[in-house]
Amino acid sequence: MIDRFVEKKVASAALLLKLILAACFIAAASPASAGSTKRSLVQVPSRDATILQCGSANTEPIARSWDPKDREPRQCGPRAPRNYTPRFKGLGFDVLNYESEACFVPDQSFELLDTIVATVVQRVTAANLPEGRDKVLLISRTTSSVLTELGFALWPTLNLSDALALRRTANDQFRHLFDCDTGSMILLTVADALGVDAALVDSTIPGEDPNEFVWHNFVRWPLGQGSEDWDMNFRDVCIAPAEGQLPYQGKALTQQQLWGYEAHLRALIWKRTGRLKETVADFRAAMQAFPERPASFNEFAWVVAANEFAERASLSDQALDAALRAVATRKDPEYEDTLACVYAFRGDFAKAIETEKAALMHPPRNDKEDFERRLGYFMSGRDCTNEP
Repeated sequence: MIDRFVEKKVASAALLLKLILAACFIAAASPASAGSTKRSLVQVPSRDATILQCGSANTEPIARSWDPKDREPRQCGPRAPRNYTPRFKGLGFDVLNYESEACFVPDQSFELLDTIVATVVQRVTAANLPEGRDKVLLISRTTSSVLTELGFALWPTLNLSDALALRRTANDQFRHLFDCDTGSMILLTVADALGVDAALVDSTIPGEDPNEFVWHNFVRWPLGQGSEDWDMNFRDVCIAPAEGQLPYQGKALTQQQLWGYEAHLRALIWKRTGRLKETVADFRAAMQAFPERPASFNEFAWVVAANEFAERASLSDQALDAALRAVATRKDPEYEDTLACVYAFRGDFAKAIETEKAALMHPPRNDKEDFERRLGYFMSGRDCTNEP
C-alpha cells in the first residue's frame, strides 16, 4: 500500500521499512502467524475448502531471515538508455514506466516482469481450460508458483519497481521481494496478457495494535454472477473483509482509482528522495483520482505541515481541507495527529492542542511518544516542522 503500500510519517528509508511491516503483511517476523500457514501451490483450491479472510494469513517463503540491508528500499540509479523492449504490455509495464520518472527503473526489472508473464501465459495456455473459475484460479496459482520459482519472497515493498529489483546474488535462492499490492499488480499484468478481467481491491484489516488499522490488497476475478478473490500473500482464495470497511473498500477499483492509488505510491518515492514539490503534486493527483481513499489526503497534509519547501505557505488552506477530510472519512488517531500539526502550522495552537489530545485518547503503541512530544511542542508554541 504500503502503502504496497503505508500511512506513517517517516524521516528515513530505514524507518519507513520498519513502519510498513504492518501494511499488506501481518506480523511477518512472528513464526506463530507468518509461518504457520503453508498451503500447496500445486492444486487449484476446492470451493469446499475452508477459505480465510483476505489478509488473515501469509505463506512461505518469507524474507524474515534476510540481512536487513537486502530488504531496504531500492536505490535510484542514474538514467540510462532503454535497450530492452518488453514482449508483453499491461498494467505492470505502465507502472514501471510511471515510477521510472521518479526513480529510474533499469531494463532488468522490465525483463523480469516479462519473464514472469511469459512463463505464466505459457503454462496457462497449455492447460487449455475454458473461461471460468478453474481458469482464473489456475492463473492465480501459477503466478504465485512462478514468483516462488523465480526467487520472490514475501516482505513489505514500497512500489512495483521496488519488488522487481534484484536484491541478492544469483546464488541466493530468493532474491526479490513482493507484498500484497505489488504481488497483485504482477497478477493483474498476467491477467492483461491473457485477456482476462481482474481488478485490484483495497481493504482494511486489524493491526496487531487494537488502536491501529492497516491496508491490505487482493485481486478480484469477476465470474458471471459472482467473483473469486485471490490473496497474493496467502497464495490462495480468500473472503473479502466485511467489518470496518470504508464504502469503496471490498469493491473492485476502477482504472481511475487504481491510478490514483499508484500516484500515491509514486509520491512516496518522491518523498523518500527529498523531491517535495513532486511529492505534493502526486499526492494531489491521487486525491483527485481517488477521493474516496483518505490516505492521500492525510499524507498531503502531513507533507505540508512537517516539511519546509518553497510552495509550502501557499498550500496551508489545502492542507487543512485535506486533513479535515481524512479525519471525517476515517476516525483515526494518526489522522488526528496530522490535523493537529496542520493547525499548529497555521498558528492555531489551541486547536492543535485540542486535536492532539483527541489523538492521545487511543494512540497506537508505536505513536504514543510522538503524539506526546508534539503536544508538548504545541503547548510551547512550536509546530511540527522537521518532525520525522
